[in-house]
Amino acid sequence: MIVIFFILLIHISITDAWDGICPSDALESTTSKVCYTFSSTTATFSQAQFQCKENGGNMLDIDSQFTNMLITTNAAKHGWPDFWIGAALTKVYNDAGVVKIWTWEGLEKLMKYDNWGFNEPSNKDACAAVKTSDSTWFVENCTQPKHYVCSIPVKVDVCDDQWTYFSVTKSCYKVYFHSDWITAENNCVAQGAHLVSVHNKQEDLFIQDLSHCGQQIGDASKGTIIGLYTTTNDNGKWQWSDGSTTDYVPWGKYEPNYPGEEKCGSIYTDPTSDGPAGYWNNMGCGRQLRNFVCKKNPDQVNIK
Repeated sequence: MIVIFFILLIHISITDAWDGICPSDALESTTSKVCYTFSSTTATFSQAQFQCKENGGNMLDIDSQFTNMLITTNAAKHGWPDFWIGAALTKVYNDAGVVKIWTWEGLEKLMKYDNWGFNEPSNKDACAAVKTSDSTWFVENCTQPKHYVCSIPVKVDVCDDQWTYFSVTKSCYKVYFHSDWITAENNCVAQGAHLVSVHNKQEDLFIQDLSHCGQQIGDASKGTIIGLYTTTNDNGKWQWSDGSTTDYVPWGKYEPNYPGEEKCGSIYTDPTSDGPAGYWNNMGCGRQLRNFVCKKNPDQVNIK
């Protein structure tokens, strides 16, 4: 029972932290590990092979009747009479000499499933295609132009260790402690990040939850530094250190104040004597605050 719970816990953590990403015009596999992309133009087998590799994948390999029907049905919706798949006749050298077998191009693996039509595979050439009329496979001249399907591994967002992923923004965050604004920004940049920029209420609440300590703040030095700053002396133009659009700045009451003196931003992520958590305040950039939050893009890795 403990083992089952542990496995479920791991699954939940990964699901919450990672988002699969397929192109908008692609079809996601039932295992959610592969994106199927359908070509907009025709190509010879070798051209299709090259283009799939350029896109980070290989020509389509088919491992089951279900996948065969899924791809064929979608190809038919595109109006294709047939299309290339990644099956190729390959020379294999062994002690007995040279034999030719059908393998999946680029994957170096044998076929566990096939759906050859009547009298196929023929000796016509060394490349395979699929008829959309009945989903059967046939051997075709490799130089014939046809549409094709690429199989591209799904990419997932992954944060570095001790960074927290937020699926709404698809970004990674980490809290550090005790700094002034300039030192904090330099620290973030050294991590490949910037001080956090905030662009909506959801992200605002997420930052508060990530950086709060759970007790009432007695003074402004207990706040959290964010990437907001101004170079003007009239509080007229505020911007984010990561260069993103300043589209969400819910200043607290009477903020920003002290123009020309307090040119950096912070959030009270715990309640204050003046009100609840979430108060946005401007401050002197050299002032030491309790903590700060860095934000950066996640790495993207392929699911194997």
